[in-house]
Amino acid sequence: MEPLFENSFDLNEETMKEFLRSNRKTSLLVFIILDVAVMLFFFLYYLIAYSEIALFYPVAALALIAFSFAMYAVSEKRTLRALREQTDGKPYIVTRRFFGEEFRSSDSISGGEVAVEYEKIAKVVETKNLLILRTNAKLNYILRKDAFTMGTPEEFKSFIEGRIALKKIKR
Repeated sequence: MEPLFENSFDLNEETMKEFLRSNRKTSLLVFIILDVAVMLFFFLYYLIAYSEIALFYPVAALALIAFSFAMYAVSEKRTLRALREQTDGKPYIVTRRFFGEEFRSSDSISGGEVAVEYEKIAKVVETKNLLILRTNAKLNYILRKDAFTMGTPEEFKSFIEGRIALKKIKR
């Protein structure tokens, strides 16, 4: 059976960086907002109850925010290092083939192929160069917009919107 769409690309560091940045924007922002809200609460509480140590809390909040940024940077570096070690300088070719009821994903490192039904896709995220299919099981399938060997990104977006429950691509 011939696929309706095909996307094949080398999963390199540039692609992985864009993918990682698409993941962390929301979680970092939420963490910072929660951190500031909790610290503001404690600051106000201690300002009323113990005014002499109230200045400790804004300093602690800034330190916690700086720590959060550092942890995200370390996490990205670890992921990129793991990608380099896994590929050992060889191309890491990822191929996604889309059929009527499912898509199949394979790569040159593992050599295996996995089939995923469209109903398992929870969200489609679009970045400048990528389309990311996220499943209910928190798995991510990356597609490069410039790597469609069958079909175009615009045709694919219409196709996938018609098959997933969410019916919306997050940009």
